[in-house]
Amino acid sequence: MGKRTSPRVSVKRFQEAQKTEREYWQKKRELLVSEDYNKHKQKAALDIFDNLQAATDDGRLEKVLEIGGGGDPMIAHFRGDRGIVIDPLAPFYKIHLLPEQLSSVIYFCGIGENLPFKENYFDGVLVYNCIDHGIAPYDILSESKRVLRSGGAIHLLVNTYSSQFSVFRKMIERIIPTYTIVDHTHYLRYKSIIKYVRELGFAEITSHHDKHPYSMVMSKSNESGRNIIRDLLKGHRAIRAFYRLEK
Repeated sequence: MGKRTSPRVSVKRFQEAQKTEREYWQKKRELLVSEDYNKHKQKAALDIFDNLQAATDDGRLEKVLEIGGGGDPMIAHFRGDRGIVIDPLAPFYKIHLLPEQLSSVIYFCGIGENLPFKENYFDGVLVYNCIDHGIAPYDILSESKRVLRSGGAIHLLVNTYSSQFSVFRKMIERIIPTYTIVDHTHYLRYKSIIKYVRELGFAEITSHHDKHPYSMVMSKSNESGRNIIRDLLKGHRAIRAFYRLEK
């Protein structure tokens, strides 16, 4: 079987999304330096690392890669021997946004579709809220597999959307080009992501898959049509799962 790929966006579209990312993190800077936020982030990160370690075949979690760590990477709280973040905006985060807070974090400037690391190197990979912001989601997962050792694990978090949402979004953007939702380069379907991870040889260890909010709203007869439409367009299903790379 030849190499496959997911739908791709143009370089221009990706660059527009990166500009929006910078603006997002700049607005969030005050929150990022607050003590309460960092305590909450640390707790969440340590919980993820515990689950990631449990998902590996032998409990070994010394080298971890985080793809698209943004301005508050999980790796900042990693206690293993080697934790690395790769992000196309790495210089912005390290030099301009939070130089002191992120001074000990190892950032590589790059994209998940082309990881500058050798095969079978990492024990764990965090693919946390990033593949729907990239150029080609499947390629990011494929590269994650390449750099992950056999028996290693990945943590995947991604929002997926209904086919109704995708159709509506394309229709609105065609009618009103200025309505383009810039930060997300992709609005992925749940079934597509599950198909990707299975094709790549990942076995699900633990998961939590949210229901679409709109499906719950539409089951209530007393809801107005206006609310149904609102929740339909906002509705998404979040995948939060840990996968092991099968030997």
